[in-house]
Amino acid sequence: LAPPPMPVPPPAAPAEPPVAAAPAPPVPVPPPPATPVPMAPPPRPAPPPADAAPQPRPVPAAARDSAPPLPGLAPVLADPLDEAAIAAAYATLAGTPMPSAARLHGTEWLAIERSLQDARGGWAALMLGGTGPTGVEIALIATRAARAQGLRPHLVATESAPDRLSRLRAGLATEGLDPAATRVIPGTITAVPGRTAVGQTLFQDLLQEAPAWDLVRVGLRGILPPVLTHALPLLNARVRWLVLSTHARGEEGTAVRILDGAGWRLMADRPALLDLSGPRRAQRNGTQVWRGPLP
Repeated sequence: LAPPPMPVPPPAAPAEPPVAAAPAPPVPVPPPPATPVPMAPPPRPAPPPADAAPQPRPVPAAARDSAPPLPGLAPVLADPLDEAAIAAAYATLAGTPMPSAARLHGTEWLAIERSLQDARGGWAALMLGGTGPTGVEIALIATRAARAQGLRPHLVATESAPDRLSRLRAGLATEGLDPAATRVIPGTITAVPGRTAVGQTLFQDLLQEAPAWDLVRVGLRGILPPVLTHALPLLNARVRWLVLSTHARGEEGTAVRILDGAGWRLMADRPALLDLSGPRRAQRNGTQVWRGPLP
């Protein structure tokens, strides 16, 4: 017998085309860092024209409620130990070179010179005590300088010593001052209201004799604390320049505490020279010069 026929294998299925792999997602590329753009500076304000009026600066509320500012003056007087500045001030006032004895009162020459610069039409001065040889010289030179600068001098001085009183009156008469423009008061001075003894004058009454004093000089020993304690309102309202002769550290501290707190400005200071054997008293008086808020 013939063998059975061999089965014919089915035809092979056509091969499927290869499937392409899915493309990988793109990797995000970070953007380059942004370059900072420099900001243009703010435009500068155009300067005002040369003829334009200056604009006032804004005043803080606290300053508006406080005492009025001091006039536009130099910050302080010259150094009281600067002999060249003192000699120049004395020469301006007296018209002569300064003698050696006048150097001890150099601070007062500086104060008188500035008070004359601030005076308006006239020059009014009130001098309490201290009219010894130096005090008389200060009063006479100051009134003479006021007239030389075209100012009408008005001087009120007090003195308890009869010899000094006569010397001052004679000096004022020699100067040819109008008697109505000078007044020399004998006796002592007090600043405590209600305690005026016979022959005493109340300091506050003297202050009220003029609407403004260009210079007040306090040279009496022991009167400085009551003057500052009881007469401060009048000092604030009527005095431009205040010259204090100090005799102890306590007086200097009292003046700084009261006057600085009231808006005054310390323009010159020469402390008292204390006696080392008794430091509560001064071997040489000190001098403080203050400028008040009065324009």
